[in-house]
Order: sequence, then C-alpha cells, then structure tokens
Amino acid sequence: MPRSLPWLAAVLAALIVPSPARPATGFVCSAKGGPQWRAYESEHVVLRTDLDPDRAREMVRELELARAAVLHAMFSKPPAIPGVLQAVAFASDSEFWEVSPPHASAWFSTIDGLTPTVVLPGSLQASTRIILIHELTHHLSSFPLLRKPLWLDEGFAVYLETMGSVALGARMTVGTVHEMMVVPRKRSDRIPVKDLLAWKRVDPDWVRTTVRRYYVSSWFLVHYLVNKQTAGFYDYFRRLGRAEDPRVAWKGAFPQWDPDLPGALDDLEAALDTYGRGQQFQYHELKLDLSPKVTDRPLPPAEVHAIRAILLPAGGGTPAARRAEVDEALAEDPSHPLAISVLAGLDPKADTGAMARASVTAHATDWRAWSALGDALSRGPADERIAARRRAAELAPQEPVALHELARDLAEAGQAKEAAAPALALLRIAPYSPLVHETVASVAMKLGLCPDALREQQRAVDTTSDASPEKVRDDRLARLADYQKQCASPAPAGTPAPAPAPAVAPAAGSP
Repeated sequence: MPRSLPWLAAVLAALIVPSPARPATGFVCSAKGGPQWRAYESEHVVLRTDLDPDRAREMVRELELARAAVLHAMFSKPPAIPGVLQAVAFASDSEFWEVSPPHASAWFSTIDGLTPTVVLPGSLQASTRIILIHELTHHLSSFPLLRKPLWLDEGFAVYLETMGSVALGARMTVGTVHEMMVVPRKRSDRIPVKDLLAWKRVDPDWVRTTVRRYYVSSWFLVHYLVNKQTAGFYDYFRRLGRAEDPRVAWKGAFPQWDPDLPGALDDLEAALDTYGRGQQFQYHELKLDLSPKVTDRPLPPAEVHAIRAILLPAGGGTPAARRAEVDEALAEDPSHPLAISVLAGLDPKADTGAMARASVTAHATDWRAWSALGDALSRGPADERIAARRRAAELAPQEPVALHELARDLAEAGQAKEAAAPALALLRIAPYSPLVHETVASVAMKLGLCPDALREQQRAVDTTSDASPEKVRDDRLARLADYQKQCASPAPAGTPAPAPAPAVAPAAGSP
C-alpha cells in the first residue's frame, strides 16, 4: 500500500484540497507516436519519465538534494546509506492522477514490498517537496534505527519535512514551524506523552482531528527533545540503533521520565507547557549544493506499459485495466521481463515458462529476466529455480528483490547456510522492509540462532505498515510467538544486529 501523504495532507486533504477531475488519459506510448520515456540515473536515484531532458535532470538533482538534506539533518557525518530510490514522474497531470491516490500531490511506496519508489507529477511544488522529505525521512531513518516507535517515526518526519517548504534554490532549514502547524501550547491541545509512547498504529475509525493531534503532538515532543534534551535524545537514538525495546530505551535515556514512576510524566508535561509558551523555536540551516552526474537511456514502450500496470492500483485501476497494459506491453515485446513478471502476478495460472526462457535469451544481462524465470519455475525442480535466482543476484548484487528471492528460495530448499550471505546483504540494503526481516528471521531460526531470529521477527512486526491488512500483522505476531515458544526465552535487549548500521555522530540540533 502506498504511503501517499504526510499528516499535513493526509489528515486535512479532504478539507483543503479539492478533488481534481480525472479525465481519461488517452495514454499513447512512443511506439504509437507518444513521447519517448527515458531513465535518468544518478548515484542514488533512477528516474523514469517522459519529461523533457532539462526538467528530468533538474528533478534528479532535487531528489538527490532531498536525500542528502535528510541525511545531513540526521547526522553531522552522514553514513553511506546503500540502495537506490526509484522514481516515476509524469509530464501529464492526468496521467499522474490516473496512477495516484485521491488528493495526492506525490506518493511513496515500497513497490513489491522491497523497492522504494516515489511517484511524482511533472513539477515539484512546495507541497510535493514536503511529502518527499517526510517520506524520505521514514525511509532513510530505517537504516540507523533498528527499532522505531510510531511517535518518533512520525514526529521526526514532520520535524524534518519543513526543509521541503522553502522555495526552490532557498536554503533548507531544520526545526522551523510551517504555516499549517499549530503549536500545542496547552496540555488540552496535546495527546498526553503517556499515550504517545504507547501509540501503535493509526486506527482507520479515528476522526481526522484525533489523527492530526497525534502527529502534531509527536512533532512537538521531538522538537522539545532535540532542542532541550539533546544529550538524552541522542542517547535514545543510539539505544534504538542497538535494537533496544523502545520502552526500555526511553527509560534508559530519560530515567527521570520513567512512565512506571508515579507523576514522572507530569514533570515532562509541565516542561512541554513551558516550551510551548516560548516566543521562538530553534532551527538551523543546511548548506548543500549538489551537481550530480546524470546519465540517461531510452525506455522501451513495453517497459512503460508494465510500469503503468504496476502503479494503476494506487489510482483505483481495475485488474482489467492492468491486464490491458500488460497485453500491450507483450504485444510490443513478448520477452520483456518486467511485463512477464507483472503478468505472473496478475494471473497466477498463466504459463510463463516459455516466455521467461525467451526473456533470458533476449535479455541475458537483465536480472529481471532471470527473476521471471525463477518465478516461472516455482513449481519445478529447486536446483534450476535457485540457479536462476543466483544469476539474478550476480547481475544485480545491490537489488533487494534479487537478493530476497535467492535467500528465501535457498532457505525453503533446506539450504539455510547458503541463504545466510544473501540474507545479511539484504538486511544491509533494505532494513525498511518487513519481508526482509521475516526472511532473515526464518534463516536464523533454521540455523538455530534464536536471538537473531526473535529480533528480526520483531522488526518484521515493527515495520509492518499501518495500511497493511490486519491478517498480515496478525500472522507476523503469530510467527513471533511461535519463535519465542521454540526458543523458550525472548531475545536479550540490545542484542546487536547481524548487519549493524555504521556508528555516526549526530548533527547539532538533530539526531
């Protein structure tokens, strides 16, 4: 499910943004006279778009700038965060609306549960940049923070999103109060800290005002801790980076505000009252100037149709509409690997074996072709399927989908020792994905590594999206309970992760 908007838009969108008319796009691919789509690639971004080259390159620069800004706001010496952000931008507003949730001015999703992807209109307005910063904060903070309570996850994202509210070319500031933010000066305006610390997920039945109060109150608590309790906040960050239980980490970093001590949180509430009456909020500027090297290549029409088929559900696209895109893609290139994979997902009964074999012949150096072949061989001999998975991972050693498929299939085939290497690589590249933690937990259990298995399954629960079906969360909780039963005891707090984030010094005024 896409994370379409931060609190500012998600909570108030229906009140402040009129629903745009959504005419039929009349999309025409380049094979039939439409605009040529291209992929523009920089160090950390791949943008697929039909924008003109100058606008496309400027959008890549903005995406790289947003990424760098989030990391510099979090760390004085940003670590080398692996992975690439996938982006899709539409020159046509109607084509963007067709694949987007209602009211979205941009949206973010881990497509297939593993691939971080942002979908954008052709121009980045301030509201779009705010969303981009907010979602990149969620994404990038998943690397150093092995546990993230919901109040911190959302509050910190809102705290940093003001960097996106400035005009293009202006300096980015961290810690300012954007125009839609209401400072919760009185306790009656805030969610009590006790309730914030226990916040688990967004209840779909909540009224918008209640959701908004949680987001604003989380932002306010983060703002106070960053500026008035800096040392404790850094300690809290470090503890979460060691995978401590958030409740244990809070007590360790802020022993004076132990929720189990009568009246302790009243002292914090009083401090927040005083902070809210302040005349100014501290902020600092980021000075960043990036000129990324960008290369580009044309995208075949079949790939553009397949991308549209992948994105259409977010805009309410029907299975029939998705199938029409896939059929046109395969008519233009019967061996295109992405189209074959989308077809397999749409129609599990489709016999894609011959198509996938043709794909690895026609696209031998494209890891997606070998992935499609592995999928087509899912009911066949494990050796041939795993050979296809190995080839995909060899061609794309930084691609989370390829690594995940290899680690999963090796573990399911009883080759847990061989699965450990791709599983650990996957954990380093995609710690934001519950699928990754679930697979790593499974491998660890098969190897008898109970502390690792319990920790990773807990992270699978923690990283499950609020938009996920209840059954998904329940299944992960049930698996965690089963692992605990098998291991007979919970994982010790603070057990280091198999692939820990690098130790870095936090930036002044931010963790």
